[in-house]
Amino acid sequence: MRYGRGDGGAGGAALEKRVLERGIGNVRILREDAETVSLERQSFDAALLCMVLHEIDRKETVLALVRDALRPGGRLAVVEFLPGSFWGPPPGHRVPPAILQELLEASGFRVDCSFHLNGHRYCTLAVRDDDFAVDLATP
Repeated sequence: MRYGRGDGGAGGAALEKRVLERGIGNVRILREDAETVSLERQSFDAALLCMVLHEIDRKETVLALVRDALRPGGRLAVVEFLPGSFWGPPPGHRVPPAILQELLEASGFRVDCSFHLNGHRYCTLAVRDDDFAVDLATP
């Protein structure tokens, strides 16, 4: 099953429309807070956080939830804005690659690589580290 997070506004409606138009049956649109979303444990092979992490206050909590939803060896791709780009959120809201790596490692991921997608965005690929214990109850 695939999940797409709708924001409840135009973006969520557009995502829902695309899913319906294309007859995609294995996508469920979520309209939940990223910090409290309920995902089935170890039910995903991979996850993608595309230009959303900078909007989340409790990044470690969300990354721990994603880790918990991934199967052992599951992969995560995170796409964010580069610090020096003129596109994207204000510079103080961005998540630089080195900070993202620290967040991922603290949340139970092993970073495979990070690379620029273009002059404005980068992608970091990580794998669930099954030797790492994450306590989701700790704020």
